[in-house]
Amino acid sequence: MLLTSNRMEYRFLGPVQAWHAGVEISLGPPRHRAVLAVLLAHVGEIVSVDQLIWALWGEHPPAQAVAMLHVRMSRLRKALSVAPVDPHTTVVTRGAGYVLAAHRDQTDAYQFERLTLAGRRALARGESRTAASVLREGLALWKGQPFGTLADEPFAQTIRARLESLRLDTLEARIEADIQAGLHRDVIPELVELTCEHPLRERLWGHLMLSLVRAGRQGEALQTYQTARQQLVDLMGIEPGPELRDLQAAILHQNVPPAHAEPYQVRHAPLPRPQNDLVGREAELEQLVRLTRLKRLVTVTGPSGVGKSRMILEVANVVGSTFHNGVVLIVLGGLEESDSPASRIAAALGVREPSSMLSPQLISQRLRGAELLLGLDDCEHHLEDVFPIVNELLDKTDGVHVLATGREPLGLPGEQVFRLAGLAVPQPTDVTADGVSRSPSAQLFAAQAGAAGAGFRLTDANAADVARVCRSLGGLPLPISLAASRVRGFDVAHIADRLDAHGALMESHVLFGPFSDYSLPVAIEGSYDSLPGTERRLFRRLAVFDGGFTLEAAQAVCGDEEPVSAPLARLVGASLVSVEGAAEGGCRYRLKEAARAYASRQLWKCGETAWLSSRHAIYFGALAAPPLEDSHGPALRGWAERPDTELDNFRAALRWSMGQGVASDAVSLAGYLSPFWDVPGRLTEARLWLASALALQGPVPPRVRARALLGASWLAIVQDDPAAGMSAAEQAQYLFEELGEPVGATAAVIDQGLAALVMGAHERAEELLRRGLSQAQAMGNAWLEQWSLFFTSLWALDSGRVDEAEALITRATVEQTAAPESQAWLALVRSAVAYGRGELPQAAASLRECIRHFRAMRSPWGLAVAFLVAGQIVGSQGNHHRAVNLSGAAEKLRTSVDIGLWPTFKSWDEEVSSRATKALGPTEFGNARSAGRRLCAAEATERAEAALRWIEARKRPASKPPAEQRALRPVHGVTVMISGACSVRR
Repeated sequence: MLLTSNRMEYRFLGPVQAWHAGVEISLGPPRHRAVLAVLLAHVGEIVSVDQLIWALWGEHPPAQAVAMLHVRMSRLRKALSVAPVDPHTTVVTRGAGYVLAAHRDQTDAYQFERLTLAGRRALARGESRTAASVLREGLALWKGQPFGTLADEPFAQTIRARLESLRLDTLEARIEADIQAGLHRDVIPELVELTCEHPLRERLWGHLMLSLVRAGRQGEALQTYQTARQQLVDLMGIEPGPELRDLQAAILHQNVPPAHAEPYQVRHAPLPRPQNDLVGREAELEQLVRLTRLKRLVTVTGPSGVGKSRMILEVANVVGSTFHNGVVLIVLGGLEESDSPASRIAAALGVREPSSMLSPQLISQRLRGAELLLGLDDCEHHLEDVFPIVNELLDKTDGVHVLATGREPLGLPGEQVFRLAGLAVPQPTDVTADGVSRSPSAQLFAAQAGAAGAGFRLTDANAADVARVCRSLGGLPLPISLAASRVRGFDVAHIADRLDAHGALMESHVLFGPFSDYSLPVAIEGSYDSLPGTERRLFRRLAVFDGGFTLEAAQAVCGDEEPVSAPLARLVGASLVSVEGAAEGGCRYRLKEAARAYASRQLWKCGETAWLSSRHAIYFGALAAPPLEDSHGPALRGWAERPDTELDNFRAALRWSMGQGVASDAVSLAGYLSPFWDVPGRLTEARLWLASALALQGPVPPRVRARALLGASWLAIVQDDPAAGMSAAEQAQYLFEELGEPVGATAAVIDQGLAALVMGAHERAEELLRRGLSQAQAMGNAWLEQWSLFFTSLWALDSGRVDEAEALITRATVEQTAAPESQAWLALVRSAVAYGRGELPQAAASLRECIRHFRAMRSPWGLAVAFLVAGQIVGSQGNHHRAVNLSGAAEKLRTSVDIGLWPTFKSWDEEVSSRATKALGPTEFGNARSAGRRLCAAEATERAEAALRWIEARKRPASKPPAEQRALRPVHGVTVMISGACSVRR
């Protein structure tokens, strides 16, 4: 539990609260609680005014937002100062922002993480009862979803997701501790519910199998494995992992592992002690220590000489005692040819095997049960060897944390990158000893020069020269230390003059000796100056790309007559361009941030910025164009899924076109991109681009404007703005008819019918939709015919005419286009029709097909509607909790991408809510709805599909059960328990 003391305590594992001496402090109106929540999300850190305004009001703050924020801060301070708390533990102004000057240990989230870590350590030591008790104490701190009613606000989502993931991990560890303590019978009912709620968590399935077999129920344990396998195959298309398969084999051979595993003992050499104090890194050290304790993999990146090795040594000395097996620090630089990272890591960890037998799997196997910090220094030259080792350690062990250094991240999932920059340098206006000495880089120079035995001290006479040295060396500690050591033979002015004269550290080898690119900007400049003309020209032109590029794009935008492949390869070899990995059709490339900034300046100096930006906009305008120029079907809705990789380039092309005031180009590109942004749910952004483009003055070809208006119409209707959608569709229809393009005109008529349907003008909607259907059939356009049938069937469903809706949807010819979007929506209507007829197995089957398509398309709108139908189906079987969960998840998805709720869909939601409120009561209904809003899309999809599969299988005849039902048939009641838990909890 949180300690009760005279200091302030903050809780957000549930509603946001402030407590003092065991008494909750009244924070006043909800807006004050929202301000405190934002500060708690960044506790101990400065939160800028802009961050706070964005968190509180989003992208459209009120005109007086700054003044309103100051008022709220003042009132929050007053509320928190009611009790006699430490004056420093309050909201204070720092620079252009605010900070909640509290320690993390004053929050319930920190206490939870501390207890979780302590419990896992006890579990690793075999102290199962202690572990279970400590982990239960941590889980008891949870009083609801993190941040309470503010949980779905953007500022809270990241920390909330991390905490909820950690809570589930802690719950698994607590169950494991109970099993080891001999409480396997007690945890079986809980595990049955948890495996039903989280069918993809293999660790939970393993706990259930182990508990059953230790309870003497081997047959049920084996059947549980088959159920788990069926869930994994059905939901993800994958087989169980090796640990679950190994447990099945052990049960079959009656060789179940013992309850207690002997803790791993690692022998390692003591850490070296730094010879001098760390200067100017106190804040970074504190942050890195915190990350190392919380994260499994932290990689410290930065240019050579920035102090990465020293930082991880300091971290290791600080946190070493908190890991049961201590710290192992391994330097991977300077390996001999006969040596390898695997052999050096294995030797340091005490894995004594011949080199030919070493593998990542062997190393991780030997470290199972260990709790240690593994430091890997200088990884940049051995990424291919280090990657699989670290990946295996993170995947197969629980207590091993990895702290690595390198110029680039390792690139593993879950990696926390900590970018180390140079020390702060004196400002040009700092010319006195007092002013210069406030800079950490100058403090380091003075300390190292004094230690060199030259009797150096910082004075007004040499302060300006010291500042010049620190600025020339970019604040990088190693070159500053080397420069300071030279004061025995040179005065500071001479050192500064030499650096200024050469202008690049790489050219100063006469003074310092040849060492690598310690200053990244200076190194880039030196590398650029040494490039041949072709590479230099290509390098600066590549700055026009935003977010990376392909070889084809580089050739089209930056190339002249000669191919760019050879000079691009040389730029990659010179570390000026990085390769991001394979993309469709080849690799993808990117300029590093510092390199792109330098290249942009060179591009501007050469006067090529405008010319290149224009070519860039033309290229990506053509790339955005649909494959059939005169098509108004899938080209405008559901047309070929576009990868997110080019999103930044599309935005750059739009910004350039609009900035130049070229209306035709801007409207064309914005119109082409409207379906691209529709699929991932970037609807608001798409509408803003379209509105801005259509408002530009200047000539626009009628076809281009009509296409953009059609896109604007569809996006407005999706966002429940039918009036704007109707207006845009009417304008588009007029232009298409003037152009003699019946396909576009018909699409516009259908959009008008849909807008009328959303506005509740049913007679007008029916007339327009039937006209659109008639025109689509006359042209033989199957795609438009499908959409008109789909919308007309929605109209019939909304009017309660199920038979008519079924007749309409039966006429749809999905096979003619096979567009996933068409298949998804038609499957959804088939499910709604089957539900209306009481044919629940067919409704569940159709809806599972619908969800599969929407999940593949990454369509949040489609999934939100599918969850509403799933809630109807599940709720009709009495599973009201699960039905409300799904409606809450649908609401979260819909609002997260600013999508409106059409009348038909609203009636479905109201049906679920009305039925559940009567069955559960208002309080339980509200709790279940809130729980659903906490689900991410993947979790909600899992729950929906599992519940639908259960309904589909349960209704089939028992005489000839199909394969899917056979996999769920009960053996000694276990699967019955699982299915029953699903029905109750879902």
